[in-house]
Amino acid sequence: MEPVDTPMAALQSLGIEDPHQAFQRLTQLAGRGVTDDDLERLYPILFRALHESPDPNRSLLAFCRWFEATGNPIAYLNLLSAHPVALEIFCIVTGSSQVFADLLVRQPECFELIADPGQRGERRPVATLTREIRNLVEACRYPELKREALRRWKAREMLRIGVRDLAGIASLAETARAFSDLADACLQAALDIAYTTLPKLAQPPPSFAIIAMGKLGGRELNYSSDIDLMFVHADDLPETLLLEDGTSINALAWLNRLAETLIKILAEEGAHGHVFRVDMRLRPEGRFGPLVRSLSAYRFYYENWAEPWELQALIKARFVAGNRALGEEFHRLITPFVYNPFPPPELIASIVENKRRIERKCALERQTESNIKVGYGGIRDIEFIVQRLQLLHGGKLPSLRTSNTLQALQRLHQAGVLSKETHRDLAEDYVFLRTLEHRLQLLHGHQTQTLPPPHSPERLRLARRMGFDSSDAFETELAQRRSRVHTYLQNLFYGEMPLSSPPATAGADLAILLDTIDSPTSHDQLIQLLQGHGFHHPEKLIPLLQMPMRGNEYGGMPPDTPIEFKNIAARLLEMAARAPNPDAALFGFEALAIAVPNRAQLYAACDDSPQMLDKLLRLAGGSPPLFQRLVRHQEWLESLINPEEESRDWWAPLLKLQGYSAQIEALATNLERQWLEIGARDIWGEVDVLEVQHRLTQLAEQTIQILLELCAQELLTRNSADTRQVLAPLAVFGLGKLGGQELGYASDWDVIFLYDESFLHDTARSQTLQQAIELFEEAIAHLATHNLPIALDLRLRPWGKDGTLVTSPKALYHYHKTSGEIWEKQALLKARFVAGNAKQGAYATQVLQAISYPNPFPKNYTDAMRTMKHRIETERLEPHLRTSDLKLGHGGLLDIEWLAQWLQMQHGRRNPSLRCPNTVQTLGHLADAHLLDNAEADVLIATYLQLARARNALWLYTGRSQDRLPEDKISVCALARLLGYVDDQEGSQALNDIRSAMKEARRIFESRFYAD
Repeated sequence: MEPVDTPMAALQSLGIEDPHQAFQRLTQLAGRGVTDDDLERLYPILFRALHESPDPNRSLLAFCRWFEATGNPIAYLNLLSAHPVALEIFCIVTGSSQVFADLLVRQPECFELIADPGQRGERRPVATLTREIRNLVEACRYPELKREALRRWKAREMLRIGVRDLAGIASLAETARAFSDLADACLQAALDIAYTTLPKLAQPPPSFAIIAMGKLGGRELNYSSDIDLMFVHADDLPETLLLEDGTSINALAWLNRLAETLIKILAEEGAHGHVFRVDMRLRPEGRFGPLVRSLSAYRFYYENWAEPWELQALIKARFVAGNRALGEEFHRLITPFVYNPFPPPELIASIVENKRRIERKCALERQTESNIKVGYGGIRDIEFIVQRLQLLHGGKLPSLRTSNTLQALQRLHQAGVLSKETHRDLAEDYVFLRTLEHRLQLLHGHQTQTLPPPHSPERLRLARRMGFDSSDAFETELAQRRSRVHTYLQNLFYGEMPLSSPPATAGADLAILLDTIDSPTSHDQLIQLLQGHGFHHPEKLIPLLQMPMRGNEYGGMPPDTPIEFKNIAARLLEMAARAPNPDAALFGFEALAIAVPNRAQLYAACDDSPQMLDKLLRLAGGSPPLFQRLVRHQEWLESLINPEEESRDWWAPLLKLQGYSAQIEALATNLERQWLEIGARDIWGEVDVLEVQHRLTQLAEQTIQILLELCAQELLTRNSADTRQVLAPLAVFGLGKLGGQELGYASDWDVIFLYDESFLHDTARSQTLQQAIELFEEAIAHLATHNLPIALDLRLRPWGKDGTLVTSPKALYHYHKTSGEIWEKQALLKARFVAGNAKQGAYATQVLQAISYPNPFPKNYTDAMRTMKHRIETERLEPHLRTSDLKLGHGGLLDIEWLAQWLQMQHGRRNPSLRCPNTVQTLGHLADAHLLDNAEADVLIATYLQLARARNALWLYTGRSQDRLPEDKISVCALARLLGYVDDQEGSQALNDIRSAMKEARRIFESRFYAD
């Protein structure tokens, strides 16, 4: 804005509708300690700020109203003079939203959300929000005061989120997530309030869970979204509940009252508006169905009555409040209905027809051009594209099972379903259209997706709210984006989905370069081409392209080899470029081509099956060590790419082999194959981190069991003794990750061997047993020589490495009563029977739980655990690795495990559900026991799985155990891609997300573990 001589001239240059009236309003701000000179000092700052507003008239009026409402105007004036950026943000916010302008007038102190860089710059996690609103609500004595406190707090938080959005601090995805986190916190608070308003029960309330649907389920709420909900109760609901006054009430009627009260708390208007409008129409039978249903009732409905669109809607289902175990059970229930490995054609056909009905209805209402949600090239078009692809592929690819649209687009690209360009276009268009939807809604807080009429003043103001200087530029970009979305809808939703492959011209150009690959010009152009694809060392890759075309000094290639190679070359480069390490992908593929009997046949097979080529390159670029196993065992290729149903007793043939050495060798080969299959499925997104943990744990248990059998056979051969009878009372317990059923690729197998007390006094038995365990250790060590990541750890037995290999449950109990350290008792929380004698295992489990769950919980346990944890952090964790060590770092795996175990040891004796060795399950049980908030459990579980997945990814990529985040760019980029950040070229977003998650987990850990 150019300098002007007078305030009146400045107002006129800003386009103020009535500059004389506006100037008069400004002069009336004098008084209450504000002089005319003070106003003269304010004017230049104010006019510059108004110039940044999308609607200077609205902002000027809002400023005058707000300034008049402040209790200490001179203090605010001095603040604005010292920090003019705050006034600029004020004008942007109030010029964009009348709702926020009115809020600032009602609560002038909310200006701190604009003026304070800490408040407007901070992302507030849902766990923090939940804790804050719970404290506010609990401080109020009466239910109505609790409700009004919730409404007031929600309005303030909406402003804070809006400030971050409009000031350009938060992205669209971050803003939508912030609104959804706010709604999650409000739902939990409203549920807590609802419980206090109902008749008091003389027993624990029945299990009740809230399931979010729609945009809340997808964590993508708007400024003025309804929240779509469903309510579920457990199948074991009693017929009646006992009240504190001694009377009874029908249990289902009580739950219905709870649901109705919850809806009223959220939707009822108060002095500070409402919390959220609630829409229950997505429940079975819509508005005619009961508010609350049992799990079995939901299952029956979805099995027999659900329309295809209802199954599609379940993509967005997400547990948000109430009983976590029940919510997770609901999610397990609906998954097979949504994600079918072989979705019926009629399901897809029905969804396509439903989309056409929406379009016809939009046309009848003459909203095709004006509605940016359901109209031409609108938000719904992108959502239908994404959800159709999720339904088609999500049954086989668990990574696609996400409720968030942008995340689904990213994962579809990672899985090779969408090309890089398609993913980029749809993601950018979705962000643009959703931002436009936000700008429409935040003006008056109405739930609208309708554009103002063309060429109207409000259309221009909308363009300015979108950041455009002119309406023409806005209209041009809007038209281009809607046209592109509509084209993708026609191709990806209504038409045949094109392959994610380069255009034919690219293949033709590359073929010419390959034909003339010996030419210096072609060589240079290939280098440029490889650089453009993102390969790290193009010079080193040129020989890989020369080999299939020319051969090497030892001989040329058959005539069909160059022909077949050129057929796949363009796709080969494109797919390799998408691999975690593009260079490693090409090197690995060439190693396989060298190893196979016929190169041309490999190339032809990849030409016939682009999916096969893509899988091979992702495996080679994601885990060079695993791919080398495939190169050594090409006979596994067909079953790896096209797996048949796995045999549950794959180890049975081993017992029939002749000779102990042959059996161990065969076991090692089978384990190599199993590890390769698990790792490949992991890289391809066909199993998630929980499934990886389950499969690795199951593999370990099967291996331990079969080794016991093989060792017994071998000792029987050596000693001619009835070794099986000697080993019969033996029970093997897993601890650590093995006990918790959460093994990673690099996890040790922590075990202890427990035996019947009476048999240990038999010298002959003891000697045979000792021989068996030593032979077992030798076998494990031999397996490890095959580059299998197996290491047996027996140091958690009494007296560690100095103790006997086998002990009895009674001796173990005596040891911990007299000598055991507290950390050893803590370690036994993870103890779980994994092999051997089940009867002995059941008895030993009771003994182990008696050790780990003392009653009462001694206070010195807390002091000892805190001291030990502090020692770990100061002695084993280097300060510069606090945010980079996935295990020991602040907010790392150890923080989460120790918090869970500390709470288990305190409360496990009284609450049997907490006697669980699995960390993720334990965190859920702790939330259900109200020892953690659901929001805290969400953060801790998500962080735990994120870090476990990152550790697994590092092992896959390097072939060795690694807890530290990498620093070199190539490894960081590979890690990011293995974690699903396909287009994160530098890997910075992946590292930032990991560190952000660890930071919030650490905050929860410190607030709980170190709280007095």
